[in-house]
Amino acid sequence: MFQVAFVEDQIRKDGSIVSRVVQRDNVSFDDMLDYMSKGAVVSEADMKAVLSQFSDALVYFLAKGSRVQTPLGSFTVNLRRTGEDSTERTISADALTIRVRPATEIAEELKRSIQISVVDTPSTPVPLIYGVENIDDKTIVNGGKPGQILHLTGSRLSFDLEDGESGVFFAADDGKETRSQVYSRVGNVYIDCKIPDIPAGAYTLVVRTKPGKTTRSGNHKNRIRIS
Repeated sequence: MFQVAFVEDQIRKDGSIVSRVVQRDNVSFDDMLDYMSKGAVVSEADMKAVLSQFSDALVYFLAKGSRVQTPLGSFTVNLRRTGEDSTERTISADALTIRVRPATEIAEELKRSIQISVVDTPSTPVPLIYGVENIDDKTIVNGGKPGQILHLTGSRLSFDLEDGESGVFFAADDGKETRSQVYSRVGNVYIDCKIPDIPAGAYTLVVRTKPGKTTRSGNHKNRIRIS
């Protein structure tokens, strides 16, 4: 299900609202291969080898200045001159960008297949967790082991590290909450935290902040499984 939330426009600040896509968990390359291999006559290893060759071929032809047409869409390279001197006739590969125009067939199929759901947006701004990724083991989805690092993406996630009542908490079914004590990055749109030493099982991931005197909490929509 493709989720969309409506939030206050932070640019106009006149009470108008804008739509925002609620990002789901990142899908790894191995997850894609696992999905593609269902009912296929070729192995995941063969698929990975072919896609690796596809990448090499794409780089080869793009480096020659070609427009590459594929079933996924067309790929082109763009180079923009950098520097303040508008008379200088030099350019660097550092200014390189790759443009991708998705194939019309893919866009049309997506329109036919997508199911859009509007999710509630609370009137009181609370932390929103869009996705969770295991940095140490990207094959694990929505979970991990004690000591591994989780990368959280979202909105309004920032909190005071010195405040023991704020942070990332793992809530068990019995109501017990364990706070992550180690953070390598904390920002408004991301948090990197270490999974605490907690028993194996399923947990609700909670981000708790205190922008003023009021504590605000937001839960991840998916349960986090600790092994």
